[in-house]
Amino acid sequence: MKSLAFSTLAIGIFAFAANAQVAPAPGDLVVSEVMPNPGPDACVTDNNGEYFEITNISCKILDLGSLFITDVTPGTTFFRVMPGALPAMYPGQKYLFIRNGNTSLNGNISNYNYVYADVTLTPADNSKVVSTTLNMGNSAGGDGIQLSVGGPLVLPSPNPNGYVLGTLLDKVQYDVTKAPFTSSGSGLAGERKDLFAPTQLVGTANSSNLAVSTTVNTSCTGNTYNGTPGLRNSTDTTTWSAVNTNYDSVNYPNTGVLKALGPISVGAGSIDFAASNGPVGQTLYFGYAGSLGGAAEYPLSLLIPGNPGSIIIDLFTASYITADPCTATPYQFDPITGATNFNVCVPADPTLPGELFELQWLALDPNTFTLICSNGVRALICP
Repeated sequence: MKSLAFSTLAIGIFAFAANAQVAPAPGDLVVSEVMPNPGPDACVTDNNGEYFEITNISCKILDLGSLFITDVTPGTTFFRVMPGALPAMYPGQKYLFIRNGNTSLNGNISNYNYVYADVTLTPADNSKVVSTTLNMGNSAGGDGIQLSVGGPLVLPSPNPNGYVLGTLLDKVQYDVTKAPFTSSGSGLAGERKDLFAPTQLVGTANSSNLAVSTTVNTSCTGNTYNGTPGLRNSTDTTTWSAVNTNYDSVNYPNTGVLKALGPISVGAGSIDFAASNGPVGQTLYFGYAGSLGGAAEYPLSLLIPGNPGSIIIDLFTASYITADPCTATPYQFDPITGATNFNVCVPADPTLPGELFELQWLALDPNTFTLICSNGVRALICP
């Protein structure tokens, strides 16, 4: 078996292509997490520690220079992302917006992309807000964040910048006094469970698509808060059906499932995968091949008698890696459950958009030396 890093394959085989950035349209961008009441630390006040996160759920490279963020209540406070202030946003990427960039005050959060509040001024271009505006409300009745493109959702008066009404992209509403939050929602981030489903306040209850993060972090004074700012949501159940298609495991029964947990994006840096029901404790061989390389699919039973009839990429033309190219950590199945999550580096330079990737894990039974395989996944490489 060959042992090639993902980046080597991409750079050596695929041609590079320049991809144009486009303004987001409805269905491209969502608010994926909000932290409306960051306490309980004295240092993590609303003015210091509130944050929200947005995620590109499209297969487009987005230019956020025309993005506006508007408060739901009262709905008149907004700011815009200044052109060039954020790099191109690739499919699957998350950008974190925070009120204060000082890690000693914001809860030890350093992976933010945009600081949207300024204690001393309100720029005339509305690229930031003063610290006492656009606070996310903590009282009964709720609050929220709205994303729009081309302009705010409410025109200011006066309107010296000549803003026009924008197009709504997404709205997340919440009420920290209602389930799934507890009490005032202190120190609890609300996560979107399914990135493709809406998260809005329905009557007096929060949307069933809103969950409290289960990930605990240590904040600036040694206390804790729950949240995954800038990271995959701990409660994420999203199925990226638009860009990933599993093999047919009904016609080709197998020993485990490989699932892409997001779109493979050449600009996002990496892609997360999960494999279930594998041989416990065994090393994982991660096989992959692109359609340009000519790799075909075969029932494994035709190649190796006695093995499951699962479909597999062509063993003779595929490439394999046995460890994370970023960290050199070997991929192994859990010694008890036979499951594993792993991360594969994706080169920053673009490959050919629309390339269909075939992915499969393989493992050897140490007793019988039988090759075991999963049903794998087909994944479309986004621009």
